[in-house]
Amino acid sequence: MKKNVILLLGVCVIALAAIALLWWRTDLGVSREQIEQDARSGQQISDDWSVARDEGNFMVAMIFYDESRSDFAVSIYARQSEASDRYHNRFSGSTGMTATGIVEYAFDDCEEQALLSMNEQKAVQAVLRRGEQVENRELNGDKPFSLVLDSDVTEVVFYDANGNVAGDYKMVTE
Repeated sequence: MKKNVILLLGVCVIALAAIALLWWRTDLGVSREQIEQDARSGQQISDDWSVARDEGNFMVAMIFYDESRSDFAVSIYARQSEASDRYHNRFSGSTGMTATGIVEYAFDDCEEQALLSMNEQKAVQAVLRRGEQVENRELNGDKPFSLVLDSDVTEVVFYDANGNVAGDYKMVTE
């Protein structure tokens, strides 16, 4: 009798471990390679829409837009920890601010933030400051952009082709 109980408990433990492993591998987010496909599917974004995408260590930010740039959708995915290779959708949709300016998306539990814009201000350069360090990122003034930045970036200034400041950005938090 004691042997049967031990055997039954062993089988139950193995079955629960198998179920937990299968659930963990299939239910907790998507891989980095599947993010764009997941965003298009989840928001019903047409395959003929272009995408401006940037990736960091923890975040992937995308802005999808049609050929005329009259419509767009934003998708931001983040992974919860360094140990995980799965990403979760943190924001989907669009805001009027993204259409006319530069919007920063930040989450309390993520070490990175994203700056997205339809680039109506025609920014061609983003100057990132990290304390004393300065990094320049070139942008296409005729296309929307997505930038994922580390938390150590202290200032971002955008410039147009004439060297003028090309607008500031608003903060969106969740």
